[in-house]
Amino acid sequence: MSLMRSYRARSRAGLPRALRAVAVALVVVAFGASAAAANAAWNVNIVRQAGSPGGTIPANTHYYTTIQAAVNASYKSDYVLIEPGIYEEAVKVTPEHSGIWIRGRNRNTVIIDGQNKPGNGIEIYKANNVWVENLTVRNFDTGSCDCGNEIWWNGGGGSKKIGATGWFGSYLTAYDTGLHGSYGIFTDNEENGSFENIYASGFNDSGLYIGACRECDALVTNATMENNSLGYSGSNSSGKLTIENSVFNHNLTGIAPNSENPGDGPPPLDGACNSRFNTSNTPTFASTNIRRCEFIRNNRVEENNNLSVPTNGSTEVAPWGVGIELPGDYAVQVEKNTIKNNPNNGVLGFEYPNPFPPTTPEEEIAKGYGTIFFQLSGNKISENKFSGNGYWPVGGGGSPYTGDLSLISGYAELFGGPPSTSVNNCASANSFADATFPANIEGVWGCQHSTTPLPGNGLPAAEYLLTLQGESKFIKEHVLPPQGQPVPPEQPTMPNFCEGIPANPDCPSGGAVALSAGTTTCNGTYYGSGSEVSVPAGDVCTLDWGTKVSGNVQVQQGGTLNDEGAVISGNLQVNNGASIQVEGGGSIGGNLQVQGLTGGPNSLCNTTVTGNVEVHNNSSHSPVQIGGCVDEPGLTVGGNLQVQNNAANVTVGRNAIKGNLQVQNNTSVVTVNENTAGGNIQVKNNTGGAGGSLAENGAGGSCELQNDSPTIAGSENKAGSGKINTCNRSA
Repeated sequence: MSLMRSYRARSRAGLPRALRAVAVALVVVAFGASAAAANAAWNVNIVRQAGSPGGTIPANTHYYTTIQAAVNASYKSDYVLIEPGIYEEAVKVTPEHSGIWIRGRNRNTVIIDGQNKPGNGIEIYKANNVWVENLTVRNFDTGSCDCGNEIWWNGGGGSKKIGATGWFGSYLTAYDTGLHGSYGIFTDNEENGSFENIYASGFNDSGLYIGACRECDALVTNATMENNSLGYSGSNSSGKLTIENSVFNHNLTGIAPNSENPGDGPPPLDGACNSRFNTSNTPTFASTNIRRCEFIRNNRVEENNNLSVPTNGSTEVAPWGVGIELPGDYAVQVEKNTIKNNPNNGVLGFEYPNPFPPTTPEEEIAKGYGTIFFQLSGNKISENKFSGNGYWPVGGGGSPYTGDLSLISGYAELFGGPPSTSVNNCASANSFADATFPANIEGVWGCQHSTTPLPGNGLPAAEYLLTLQGESKFIKEHVLPPQGQPVPPEQPTMPNFCEGIPANPDCPSGGAVALSAGTTTCNGTYYGSGSEVSVPAGDVCTLDWGTKVSGNVQVQQGGTLNDEGAVISGNLQVNNGASIQVEGGGSIGGNLQVQGLTGGPNSLCNTTVTGNVEVHNNSSHSPVQIGGCVDEPGLTVGGNLQVQNNAANVTVGRNAIKGNLQVQNNTSVVTVNENTAGGNIQVKNNTGGAGGSLAENGAGGSCELQNDSPTIAGSENKAGSGKINTCNRSA
């Protein structure tokens, strides 16, 4: 996804989105054709505590006095638009209301208030593709219910299964001023989503949580988490997940993605790009040179030293005073962060027996589960800037394990576990100001080595962890009891709350225009249904998610198309256009042809194409991403995918192709990774720059890599049984 796109493109369709291809299919199936037809106008359901203002009200606009009533009346593509006020209600979105937007007019003055009573603020229960934007939820607390969550995308907590796809939160504030708020902004048992411009404070578990997803496809950006027990927690959140450009400060611990058993399974937390194929609770990695897809990068992680925050039974005994904690994690990349003034550790990675103390055989039988001795393996810590960490206790005399970066292992067997396998972690190009463990960590444990040994240090290391746990609990019980945290300051509100909404009394000009019944000459943002779409030279056309075109879409010379999830029954043809982005999870009933592009960025992702896909003859100014986009799947192609004679870099990744995949005669860098083809895969006669790769692809037929110059490196590619496979070499 290009960050150059508009806010609406990012928030409504350009984000984590295996949403929309699934949404368009699943929602229509769930509701039937009549429900889909009834909502073709895209209703705007306005929540106004005083009720309807009277006068002439457009046919697509309806007024409600509660948020829940407006949600109950909303279906796919409808908006719930909330006017300023304090709403003392809990809101629940159920599966039949998949595909809706809930948006406040102002982030700071639209407030859903739980009054410090048990409940959940907004719960999206097993509903696909629900957006919540531009509002505040506060003071919903724990109790006898499964509650205490301010905004919760719930795919089925505790089920160990993915129950929903597509979640998005933007310009959200969640806070609790008492002691019993559990999670601020929370998703579990779901895949494909994003949080952007969010804030949370005052929670006794974590401000932000993403968990129970073997292939999360998640993005967090521009988040601020402060005054929580944990800023971020992510139990068994694996695969493609990025936390970036965010702030974690004044928490008890800043960022803590972790393996866990038995909660929020399946374990472990495995950030490798091929984690979806992992069936082991304790995977192993043969090298430091692995492909990682879980990133913690470009964040500020500072002063996580707040001993006054509320805690619960789990967080009160967690190691405290740590910027980034890696408990039993696999293949996580921590890079380019500023990590400073955390009292115990900047980064602390360790083996994690869970539950602890380890269960006995009798307990395992009684409970149905036992301790898993999660290791620490395959992680990479690089290009971070450390300063001022490891100063506890004040005045000196701290442990040899405090400091900027500590990786510790070798104690599982002391508690009845197996010998340690915490190998092939590495560190490189960090700026250290304080101690590391092991000392000189970028020497023996540097990423320049293909393998690295156990970091060690057995019993003393275990005692260090137990000391951190005991300190936190002792201080809470005897020195500084937990306190409610302050009301946060106002946060930036959505720049234009009318963005993308059909015209209505609150947004008279609207943000989108309906397609005409015939041919639409497209220059702007369009929704609804039409026959044909033409994008003239120099114009920029955006087809919003759910837009239906019964014929073809044609982009003429110099035109630009942003397809954010349209359902196109015919072909999509781009001939000498300026740029194209097809990323919204829609579908194309015919062929997708892209040729002669003159600019960019260009991406083709998360779309089902019934016919063939051809990407040909694009200029040196027009790199093309075919699948492999950030936080979303690739194309699903019913025919063949052919990529040839392109002059700029081409990436082909995570596509599912029924026929053949051919990548040939391109004159720049070619990257072909993680695709499946029912037929043959051919990568040959490419003459681009160095650095191309062919990795982790699977063919039903043959797989051939040949005659590329410079050579392309092939690895871990599979061909059909008995078929030719020359893809695992350099050629």
